[in-house]
Amino acid sequence: MKPLVIDLFCGLGGWSKGFISEGWEAWGFDVERHNYGDGGYPGQLVLQDVLTLHGSQFRKADLIVASPPCQQYSLWGMRMFHPNPPIPDKRLWEAAIRIAHQAEKPIIIENVRGAQY
Repeated sequence: MKPLVIDLFCGLGGWSKGFISEGWEAWGFDVERHNYGDGGYPGQLVLQDVLTLHGSQFRKADLIVASPPCQQYSLWGMRMFHPNPPIPDKRLWEAAIRIAHQAEKPIIIENVRGAQY
């Protein structure tokens, strides 16, 4: 049986491609299907808002990875160039952490430096 990675905010599956190449199974969750040119998500794609997920459905997973959208955090991290940017909405980050806690699984979150606020 292959180890399973859950890929939140999966996009085209950058995380998942690496895991799949190492023999993992990947389930990706996103609000839309991404397909730029020669392909889309490389694993099993589920079109569902991450805010609606509950971690208990991932108890059989081995790892959760997440790449929440970074646009707001990018502006926040460049305040010297963008004075008074809106405070980023942390709901997606918080949802990823909540899901990992509910699933009792480790999580790796990738994002930009501005997300460290």
